This record gives sequence, C-alpha cells and structure tokens, in this order.
Amino acid sequence: MAEGTLSLNVGLATGIDFGSLVGQLISVERRPLGILQQRKNGFQAQKAAYDQLQTKMNDLKSAAQKIDGQNDDLSAASSKEELLTFKAKSDSDFIKASVKEGAKPATHNVKVNQLAQGTRLAHLGVDDKEAAISASDANLVINIGSSEETLEIKGGETTLEGLAAQINDLDASISASIVNDGSASNGFRLVISSGSTGVENAVSINDAETTLAGFATSDFEEVQQAKDAQITIDGIDISRGTNSVSDAIDGVTLELNDISEEEAIITVSRDNDAFKNKVSDFVSKINDVLSFVNANSGSSDNKASGVLAGDRVLISAQSRIRNLLTEAQGGVSLSEIGLTTGEDGLISFDSAKFLEAVDENPTLVRGVFAGGESEQGVSGRLVSIVKEFVDPTGFIATRQDGLQSSADSLQDQIDVAEKRLVKREDTLRKQFVNLEQVVSNLQSNQNFLLQQIGAV
Repeated sequence: MAEGTLSLNVGLATGIDFGSLVGQLISVERRPLGILQQRKNGFQAQKAAYDQLQTKMNDLKSAAQKIDGQNDDLSAASSKEELLTFKAKSDSDFIKASVKEGAKPATHNVKVNQLAQGTRLAHLGVDDKEAAISASDANLVINIGSSEETLEIKGGETTLEGLAAQINDLDASISASIVNDGSASNGFRLVISSGSTGVENAVSINDAETTLAGFATSDFEEVQQAKDAQITIDGIDISRGTNSVSDAIDGVTLELNDISEEEAIITVSRDNDAFKNKVSDFVSKINDVLSFVNANSGSSDNKASGVLAGDRVLISAQSRIRNLLTEAQGGVSLSEIGLTTGEDGLISFDSAKFLEAVDENPTLVRGVFAGGESEQGVSGRLVSIVKEFVDPTGFIATRQDGLQSSADSLQDQIDVAEKRLVKREDTLRKQFVNLEQVVSNLQSNQNFLLQQIGAV
C-alpha cells in the first residue's frame, strides 16, 4: 500500500484525520529504508563504474596486444601482428600491388603484356531451345584442363536448356548459358565458359568420346581463347595462369587490371604509418583508462570526490600503469620516441618524433613495445598488468562480485522492511478503526444517558 494511503480518513466520531496521522507515522518508520536505498544505490553506482572500467581496460589490452609482438597463444608474432610491416604501391592503374609475409624493401619495374583469360565456346545454334537436341541417347564430353566431364543426353528428352542446366550442375569450373542472337534460324546458341583463366584450364570438346551429333568441336565457335598472363618484371618475362600473381616477387601480390604500354613502378617500403597508428590507438586507450580513473577516484587538487574515491583497486591500476610508462624499455625512455606524460598524468603522442625514431632505428623502437627474445616490451608488460584486473578471477571481478552481493543484501533488507511497513500500516489502520468505533459507542451511550436524565 502506498505511503499515507488509507481507506479511513477523518473519523466521524473523533474528528481526527486518521489517514494523515497514519501516513506521518509510516513516513517516520520509513526513513531507515531511505538510508538503505541510498547505500544500495551507492553500491550499484560503484558496480556500474567498475563495469565501465573493465570495458576500458579490455580495450586497452586489445590495443596493447596488437603491438606486443605475440599472437594470442603467446607464440611469435605472425605477419599481421608484426610491427615492422611493409606496404606496396603502384604508380599505375593497370596494376595494383599488395604485400604479404616475406616482403622486402625494393623497387620493381613491371609491364603487363597480356592478361590471363578463360575459354568461351559458342555453339552454332538450334532453332528451338525447348526441343530435344537428339533423337537417341548420346553423350557430350567436355575437356576442362587435364580433366573431363561427361554429360548424358536422353534421346527425345534433353533440350538445349536441359543441357545448359546439366553443365551448370557440374562440380567443375565451368558454366553455360543460352544466348538468342536474333537469327531467323539456329538463333539459340549454347555458350560454355571456363570459370578459371589460363591455358592449363582451357575448355574444349572431346570429339573422340562425344557421340552427340551436331556438338563436335567444329559446331562451336571459340569466341575467346584461353590465355596466360604475360608480364615483364625488371626485364624478365614471366607467364602465369591468373591475373593475380603472388609468386613472382617475394612477399608481393600483383593484381593485373589491363595491358600497359609503359612500365609501372612498384615500390615496397616499410609501413611506418601502420606502426604509428597502432601506437596512437594504444596511447588513446591508456588515456581512456587514466581519464576514467581521474574522474571516478576524485582529484587531490580540487578535492572532488568520485564514485570510486579512495578505492584501492582503482588507485592500484592507476599507479601501476603510470609507473610502467615512466620506466625505460630496453634502455630507451618512451619520451625519446614521442610518448610523454603531462601534468594530468595523461600520455601525449608526438607522431612526428615517433616516425623519426622509427626511420632512424626501427628495430630499437619495435623492441620498446614488443621486447626481445628474453624480455617483454612495454606492451607485453602492460597486457600482463591489465589481465590481473580484467581476468574472470581478477581484481575487478572480485570487486564487482562484492559490490553486487552488498547491493543484493541491502535489497533483501529493504524487501523485508517494506513488508513489515505494509503490515504495520494495516495494524495502525485497524487500531484507529477500532478507536473510532469505541468513541462512537461512548458517544451513543452518553447521548442515551442524557436523554434518560432529561426525562426524569
């Protein structure tokens, strides 16, 4: 029942506003619940703050793991994890270049002389695509590179459409379609196309094994011949079966788009911007954590009090991260490569200074973050620190469980007290109803006696 709500208001016999009186009494007895609710809200606010801290620290861990020189299983870094990566650039639209593992700084001159293409055969045509293409059972055998596919033709049943469907149902790199060229006769033409480029994947009709009349090699027009890509790299002629060439230059994949009259210049260089962007994200995630700690722990300068003011877990996270960032890594301080700590404890990142350091000694800078064979760098060490806080049994989870348990315990107390107040309110209401009844009876007796006295 809501506070102060009664079926009884002002008593007719007593003239007392019982509803207001009961409401005031219940309000006084409810005050301890307000204190319990405030304490519960405080625990919930702390729990919510820890939820946010955990998210931010997990984001920091992810950013640090991208530059710690290790894979998720702590094995040596793969090419995606490696910091000293490379990039490839082409100065021509005729050819594009990208890098993979094993790339080395170099410049190459590449000319595209011929693009790879697949076979396309066009049948001379039939009058009706829905008419049977053979009166008797037969077969059509198609060579696809070094393999062959046999298609069974049912006499009086298989149509040109049916044949195209059979070809498309094959588990092979080949497709078929029907084109109407508009001719008065034999206008419906079966077109067979190779799904792969290159001479090794050429498609042809096997005349020796084909028994389907009118579908021999001579009954098809080769509208496109299978060809290999022909390119010249640094004066060396190279042939490949596809327009994606990944084995000609170590660590570089070339995508051939068109024939070129002139050479394209392919430049493979160190991708320092990729390294810089990873470090920039790393610094941003550190500052997210430190800013959150500052906002929620309270500042000693302005005496502000945060949700987690004085919390030992928060203070520990802040101090351990700051201490790590002030230590030299591999004999190099972070300030030497562009990472400095401001008066507010946040990290500033001078990208120009960082790139200059990478240009001068990329291996040294890599070691600052990724470490070496026998020791971790700043990223790996930070990952270890963060794990102590965010792991399922870590400091944050322990505090979250404790705060949730405290909030739940208070809610249980509030629930019990609410039930007690409901009963208390009901008891007071009944007592006042009884009081009203007693007074009413007394008043009735008084009136009766007065009437009797007046009659004497």
